[in-house]
Amino acid sequence: MVKIIVPIIAVLFSTVVFAQDKPEAAKPEPKFVMTQPLADALQPVNGKVLETKTFGNVTVVHASVTGADHSDAYFIVAKDKVFDIDDYSNLSQLNLKSQPSFAQLAQKYPNIGIWPGSHMFPKSETLAGGVTQLIFTYSLLNGCHACELGGIANVGFNFDKDGNYLGEQLLALSPPPYSASK
Repeated sequence: MVKIIVPIIAVLFSTVVFAQDKPEAAKPEPKFVMTQPLADALQPVNGKVLETKTFGNVTVVHASVTGADHSDAYFIVAKDKVFDIDDYSNLSQLNLKSQPSFAQLAQKYPNIGIWPGSHMFPKSETLAGGVTQLIFTYSLLNGCHACELGGIANVGFNFDKDGNYLGEQLLALSPPPYSASK
């Protein structure tokens, strides 16, 4: 009888000990659901969703698009709005001249302006009151889409804790990350 009990105890002991070593199963990411407002935003540019990331109550969608100046785009899906971050009606509201570094950049690049395209997923910060700020980087080009890079603009898109859009703001301008030789 002792010969039978010892193996049973060993099996029970190893089951208890090794079960504690197993990592918990990872919770699956919530599945992204295409909404009609997003489908409507993607339709004019023949957009196809490549990937998504959620920041609080806001989802950023990276999509391939058909465009003259870029082949990908980022859309923000908020509680009250879906929009393309490169929509010029938003970008044109940003006052580049209000930034202290604008005058210095404009001396070297007199036709400097903010241009859409060439983004990556944003950085995210939580501000006072639970505001989520998504920070995208934009190119400052010297007059046209194919013109020289004159700097970088960081733009924050702000959302309240419920995911409602609060607006965008120009956070900073900086020189190009490299010096182009002429």
